[in-house]
Amino acid sequence: MKKTLILLMLLLWQGVQAQKGRRLEILFLGDNGHHRPIERLPTLMAALGAKGVNFTYTDRLEDINQKNLAKYDALMIYANWDEITPAAEKALLDYVASGKGILPIHCASFCFRNSPEYVKLVGGQFWRHKMDTIQAKVVLPTHLIVKDLPAIKSYDETYLHSQLQPDNNVLMVREIKADQKADRPETNIEPYTWTRTYGKGRVFYTAYGHDDNTWSNSAFQQLLYNGIIWAVDEGARSAHAALNPKPFEYREAKLPNYERRPGVQLQQFPLSPEESMKHIQVPVDFTLDLFAAEPNVQHPIAMSWDEKGRLYVLITKDYPNERKDTGGSDFILICEDTNKDGKADKFTRFAEGLSIPTGMVFANGGLIVSQAPDMIFLKDTDGDDKADEKKILFSGFGTGDTHAGPSNLHYGFDNWIWGCVGYSGFKGKVGTADTLKFGQALFRFKPDGSKVEWVTSTSNNTWGMGFNEAGDVFGSTANNSHGWYMAIPHRNFLNPGFNTDNGSRSTDTHKDMKPITEKVRQVDVFGGFTAAAGHNFYTARAFPKNYWNQIAFVSEPTGHILHQNLMEKKGTNYEDKESFNLMAGADEWFSPVFAEVGPDGAVWVADWYSFIIQHNPVPKGFDNGLGNAYQTDLRDYTHGRIYRVGWKEAPAYTPLTLSKDRPDELVAALKNSNMFWRSHAQRLLVERGKTDIVPALIALVKDQSVDEIGLNTAAIHAIWALKGLGAIESNKEALQAVIGALKHPSWAVQKNAIQVLPNTQNSTEVILQNDLLNSKEPIIVLNAVLALSELPLTPASEQALLTRMEQATESNDRWLPDAFAVALTSHKSVLLKKHLNKLTSSASTMPMNHDHSAMNHGSATASTTKEAPKALPAPANGIDLIVTNLRAEPSSPYVREGMRYFIDVKNNGKDSLKKGIAVALKVEISGQGQKSTTWSWFHNTGIAAGETVSIAKNTNGPWVGDFYFTTDKAGEYTFDVTLDYENKIEENNEKNNYFSKKITFQQAQKLSTFALERAARSYASVMPADTVAAMLKAWDKLPATENVALLKGISSGWNPRKKGTVNADNQKFLASLSTKLTETNADRLSKLLVAWGLKSSNADEDKDAIVINIKSIKEEMKFDKKEFTVKAGKPVVLVFENPDAMQHNIVIGKQKSMEIIGKAADKMITQKDAAEKGYVPGIPQVIAATPLVNPNETYRLKFTAPAEVGNYPFVCTFPGHWRLMFGTMKVVK
Repeated sequence: MKKTLILLMLLLWQGVQAQKGRRLEILFLGDNGHHRPIERLPTLMAALGAKGVNFTYTDRLEDINQKNLAKYDALMIYANWDEITPAAEKALLDYVASGKGILPIHCASFCFRNSPEYVKLVGGQFWRHKMDTIQAKVVLPTHLIVKDLPAIKSYDETYLHSQLQPDNNVLMVREIKADQKADRPETNIEPYTWTRTYGKGRVFYTAYGHDDNTWSNSAFQQLLYNGIIWAVDEGARSAHAALNPKPFEYREAKLPNYERRPGVQLQQFPLSPEESMKHIQVPVDFTLDLFAAEPNVQHPIAMSWDEKGRLYVLITKDYPNERKDTGGSDFILICEDTNKDGKADKFTRFAEGLSIPTGMVFANGGLIVSQAPDMIFLKDTDGDDKADEKKILFSGFGTGDTHAGPSNLHYGFDNWIWGCVGYSGFKGKVGTADTLKFGQALFRFKPDGSKVEWVTSTSNNTWGMGFNEAGDVFGSTANNSHGWYMAIPHRNFLNPGFNTDNGSRSTDTHKDMKPITEKVRQVDVFGGFTAAAGHNFYTARAFPKNYWNQIAFVSEPTGHILHQNLMEKKGTNYEDKESFNLMAGADEWFSPVFAEVGPDGAVWVADWYSFIIQHNPVPKGFDNGLGNAYQTDLRDYTHGRIYRVGWKEAPAYTPLTLSKDRPDELVAALKNSNMFWRSHAQRLLVERGKTDIVPALIALVKDQSVDEIGLNTAAIHAIWALKGLGAIESNKEALQAVIGALKHPSWAVQKNAIQVLPNTQNSTEVILQNDLLNSKEPIIVLNAVLALSELPLTPASEQALLTRMEQATESNDRWLPDAFAVALTSHKSVLLKKHLNKLTSSASTMPMNHDHSAMNHGSATASTTKEAPKALPAPANGIDLIVTNLRAEPSSPYVREGMRYFIDVKNNGKDSLKKGIAVALKVEISGQGQKSTTWSWFHNTGIAAGETVSIAKNTNGPWVGDFYFTTDKAGEYTFDVTLDYENKIEENNEKNNYFSKKITFQQAQKLSTFALERAARSYASVMPADTVAAMLKAWDKLPATENVALLKGISSGWNPRKKGTVNADNQKFLASLSTKLTETNADRLSKLLVAWGLKSSNADEDKDAIVINIKSIKEEMKFDKKEFTVKAGKPVVLVFENPDAMQHNIVIGKQKSMEIIGKAADKMITQKDAAEKGYVPGIPQVIAATPLVNPNETYRLKFTAPAEVGNYPFVCTFPGHWRLMFGTMKVVK
């Protein structure tokens, strides 16, 4: 191995003196196929990041063009594209022929089958395969790629190839075994890795690489690295060698080891900024520049720029455990580049004596700074760039945990200051308002501190908040929700809060991050976002168009990345799409914590640059500090860097300086392409307080133009400037301009115009006159409904809202049902009562003493296709497996409802299938433009002759889950099932292993039904028990769907900790109602009866049940019991209370299964629906499990203790928690 490395280094060093050092750039072409390349590449990124190799992922064939390919040193293909366009084919072939490298991996040999020249370039084409453990043999051991390469042994697809080229330089071959001998009778070996040339370019191919088994193999990773170094041209090799990064140095250290990493724990030594930058990847079109670093900048936690474009940086050396009421060590630093060389050369301390400041924003001629417990105001009154005025605007932020306080302050479109806070929360009295209490939330306040508003709740510790250019509100949470979107603010709800009414949710469609190093240390959510910070959008025009108003930047210091969170609008909602990183570092100290668009349109990044990022829980062997962070002398307080990431093709930047004294320039700045300048200009115009510029603002509002992405940002800022100046209420022309903007070509302008309408009856009429409830843009409908919920209610608006809701067809939209629920409960719930009265008076004569779940959903167009059972052939000798049916539950599913299915397999032979042989199933689902495939190797317990088994589990790599399908599109779907698709089971008849069934998905329930459920939920959460019980009396008069919605909403809305009393008449009714319900709805009613004292909480439980009470310990990530004892085979009721600020669950496993369950839970981080599954792995080791239990909630888990005496583990399987939150259930006789 040493000789190979020496030869490689000699090759790399050729021509080094003539080259500027840089990292290699590899374009990775994937697709959306079954090999899931987007899941394979991160493994390679982490393995090769520290070796100076950058990867850029794309699944767009359009990116195979001359201009784009020219940016890269090599193209790696791992995909199943059937065809290539003539233009892309020419670009690819010309690219390689010009001297660039290409690395087709595995399935890439079956790509572009319409291009004979591509097949020739690769050197062969995939033909067919089986599955087996492969250990290819090196046949050219002197070649640099394979010399001294460790053996690659992996369970993989056993490729056979066709069209093999005679001039392939074969490096590795594999043995052809008996199961493929008939396909290759002429030889015993198959070429498996080879090189070749094409024009001036080099080609490297390996057939290895089916799934993670191979991609995570270190020898395979080394093979690909060697292949890359060999394939790129001489210039790239020399540049890569010239990078010459200083080797990482380590020392043994006492480190937290939440992941239970084996062996001695090592701390990497810090690098200089220049050396660290060699280990940082930015996109190939971008530049990375250092603006400032230690000793001037140390631990930067936030940044902001004033109206002169000067950078202010929050420096905190007291974080996390040295918070001081006075005399702090922290300060605000002005960083200026006076000689215009791109680096700060003048540093001024604007304010000193601070202690753990966490956010700042410019307002009222100074800086507002969040420093728990206070929100403070600092101002320089004499122009010397030093704050000489300091006052507290308001107080109330918790100080119990310094990484859970207020942060991410922004000047909002609405002229308020916005921010976020974690679980340290806020409790205080501001102005004349009542005491306000909230945590894990977004909030806003008046710039003078006179009013604070709790805007929305999040799911956990929150350190991210931002706006897009339309004024939509976003955020991020540290754990498992790196994107968050608010559609409906709390002020619209009866009982706001995360566990009750909440108009915001996670935007995540993926939970995993994409680091470029394997050296990632985390507390929990291993491999996912556990320290996400910030959510600032790209809001300028100095980046490529695909960034504009779409990509937000989320820092993840534990993963050493700055993630690009691409937001896609879907109706009234936003969801993310994987977009990898703007920055990623292989240096373990690289820790981005803040990123924002600067005055020049570049993205500026604060690098905390510290080896220790983790805060709590306190690891074993460590002490806790005053900031609720564990104490360690490894925390560094001396480093910090400020980076600037720019686009190579950015337009030239002309610096600006804004001033209240030049109002015309401020109005002009509202049209600036950078929201940074627009926001400052709007703020200064409002703070100036003069109305002389109102005509100019009106002109901007009236401008009907839109930009390339459909926005008119100047009009939006002008609308809010008019609002801030009070002109909309006092100036008729301003009001008319805003009313006119309701018909603007840009939906974003329309939305903001709705939001500033005065709270008058005239505004109600304006919304109705403009028919905004029937807009084609869902967000306009949403905001119109919300506005009418707050504006004076008129007979016309009552009728319009109810009619629109009842006729709504957008049942699949995420937030419209919630908006109409808000309307039903607004104005003292008058519309809810009228809607129920209308339903009861117009109900059909169909008996109503049943519920929707008991009804037959089926119809000729909404059901599974019923087929007469086919006669089976007479049993024959041997084994004969046949799929006899696919059963769906429910049999007539609705879209968004989800459907489990079961596949019945019969052994129609006379011989039994032995235990240990897996029954392989492949299920291909197609319809309505959708296509998906799932597999199962779950059933391996044998099938006796004549026996039928029902298989309900799928296999997804190491994961096992239920056969499950859901869709957003109504219509017919075909389920094609292939049994033993690899022909591993010897059967007497291989031709009857196929089964097909069609299932029709119905449209989901009416929007009005779901709105009723949500409204009832909200109503029940605030009303007395008698009032709620009285509403249930409508049960017998309501249509079947609505009575279930009403009960479901009331049951879920009533807080079980809130006791209630009902009068005798209502008690009699409830007793009668309980006799009419199905089991599901009886359970819902039972919850209410228990809370209202009409039924014992144990009434439905076995009298012999053992009741175990267990709690999580707040902020310690532990259970309050390490063990409990139950009797074998007896019923158990486990009452789990969660007083912690995070979600937890309890999973009980089979004996000696804790590590298996824990690791399976960790791997769920990449699953889109993992949170919906409560992070409970679908594996046979799980005996029983609770769902994720929200903070301050309790869950009762009922199960039967195992019959076998022994010790059974219980753990929390929220990713990573199992290593700390575990115990033992002792089963005794």
